[in-house]
Amino acid sequence: MVTCDACYCESPHKDFVLNPDCQHGYDKECYGEFLQDILKEKGMSMAIGIKCVGEGCGLLIAKSVWKAILSQKDFKRFEE
Repeated sequence: MVTCDACYCESPHKDFVLNPDCQHGYDKECYGEFLQDILKEKGMSMAIGIKCVGEGCGLLIAKSVWKAILSQKDFKRFEE
C-alpha cells in the first residue's frame, strides 16, 4: 500500500501512479480527475506542458503518467 499525495488515502500499488521525474505520486482516481480537469480547461494541445501538482514542484508531468491515466484513444491524441 502507498499513500496518495493528494487525498492521503492508502492505495494498492496497482492503483498508484508515480511521476518518475520527481517521485510525486497519486492514486489513479486523484490523478485522473486532475488530468481530466486540465484537459477540459486547457485542451489536449496544452497538456504536454502541464507541471506536476506536487507542492513546490516545477517538473513536467511525465508521458508515462499520461499513458497510465488516459484512455488509449485520448493518449493517441496526446502523442500527436
